Amino acid sequence: MPEQTQTARAAIFKDAQLSRAFELNGFVVLPLLNEQEVAQLKAGYQAAAFDHPDGFYSTSFSPNETLKKELSQQIDQIVAPKASQLFEDFTPLGSCYLSKAPGPAGQMPIHQDWTVVDEAQYDSVTIWIPLQDVDAQNGAMQVIPGSHRFSQVLRSPFFDSALLEIESELRQDLQLVPLKAGEALVFSQALMHASPANLTDQPRLALTFGLIPAQAELFFYYRNPQTQAAEKYGVPASFFEQYNTQIGQKPSIGTLLETFSYTIKPLSQSDYWLSKYRHQLQKQHAMKPIFKNPAHQTFFE
Repeated sequence: MPEQTQTARAAIFKDAQLSRAFELNGFVVLPLLNEQEVAQLKAGYQAAAFDHPDGFYSTSFSPNETLKKELSQQIDQIVAPKASQLFEDFTPLGSCYLSKAPGPAGQMPIHQDWTVVDEAQYDSVTIWIPLQDVDAQNGAMQVIPGSHRFSQVLRSPFFDSALLEIESELRQDLQLVPLKAGEALVFSQALMHASPANLTDQPRLALTFGLIPAQAELFFYYRNPQTQAAEKYGVPASFFEQYNTQIGQKPSIGTLLETFSYTIKPLSQSDYWLSKYRHQLQKQHAMKPIFKNPAHQTFFE
């Protein structure tokens, strides 16, 4: 695969301050849903009466395509207009509910979500919204600030994680993000994140809404089991809503764009330390604005 050349990164947020914070840390937290909207969405999920196993469950895993579409639409009706106010032109990638049942099975390991855009130019984004208050007891999200820029390794369900060799150190750097019901954690899908087990006696319910900049192409990476070559597919925006019930299989939709040899380079301890150091420098030397126009300031930085 050709090496990526770093270019000016496309703006995501309409607000320049949010864009700067997102670029620096890989996430922002902001209020998004009111109490009525939270109650409406929670009732919509409960009416579906999902019978699912213990631990973590996404409604995108459901084989019931009709029900899955209905749940996605009820989320979109409320969240999409708010996203349109926050973000520059974007392509939605789908939405779903996430349930974390009580017990240790719901713990999510440190990971990064799949590479689905050219990350030298764009960020793929997840809006994660809990439908009740979340904290360390019921499985709030944990993040490593700035880690969306720590590695350029491609990520896919067919590729090994680049984080395995330093997972114990990464765990020490996780920061909990407690949220009130209806608040949103908006994060880059390249951000290193996790969540602890739900230690309460009630399920933890959240929802997600994914998006990419409108001008970004959407990709999926697959490893051919016969040749061990990596294959890059161009896929439609609806791909991930369908593929979540087929994980582990060769994509059934999409166009093969490229075949190339690819070996995962694990993130080493020294590279991780250097990345953390650079992030700290960026935080310490965050510029005081010198332009009146926020867009000019963002471009200059």
